[in-house]
Amino acid sequence: MNKQEDKKNLIIQTALAMFLKEGYDRVSVMDICKTCGITKPTFYKYVTSKEQLLRYYFRGTVEDLSACIRAMDPTNYWEIVCTGLTFTMQKSVRLGPGLYSRYWILNFNEKSEAPPYMSEARTMTIEAIQKGQKAGQIKNPSDPALLYLTCRNVGLGYALKWCMSNGAFDLIDRCRADFAAILQVDDHQQKKTF
Repeated sequence: MNKQEDKKNLIIQTALAMFLKEGYDRVSVMDICKTCGITKPTFYKYVTSKEQLLRYYFRGTVEDLSACIRAMDPTNYWEIVCTGLTFTMQKSVRLGPGLYSRYWILNFNEKSEAPPYMSEARTMTIEAIQKGQKAGQIKNPSDPALLYLTCRNVGLGYALKWCMSNGAFDLIDRCRADFAAILQVDDHQQKKTF
């Protein structure tokens, strides 16, 4: 890693730690600068805004998810599907409901179209649904791409509800239970984990 990447990573990691400890709204750019021992112009040389710091947290998530799926038991389709649908969500939960809410607000405030949910990880998850159907692990015979979208949208809805309830329930467990119902996965298959 070069010095510029080191400086940028210092700013990002410091800011995220401060957000987690003190709350997003209580941390100013100047606070981040003081903690990092840099000036505001140096901050803006590496980071465009305080809001963008949350985006950096998710950098590389699709590649990480793809690598994780490739490392899994290729015949445990239910776990591949759950991992594909909850990987980013698990990372988001580590932010806590306050920071995760800020991330949602950042996305809602942008005036651009939502990103197309096309990625290697999405493709791998849909393929796992299809293979799970053929293997009898997933009993819902509907189109795998539609099942993926249904589960993803249920997950997004629960993520918003989790943020609004200040993390009052286990987001991942709730999603897994509903994904199992949507995909029609039997109890035995759900318990077959790593």
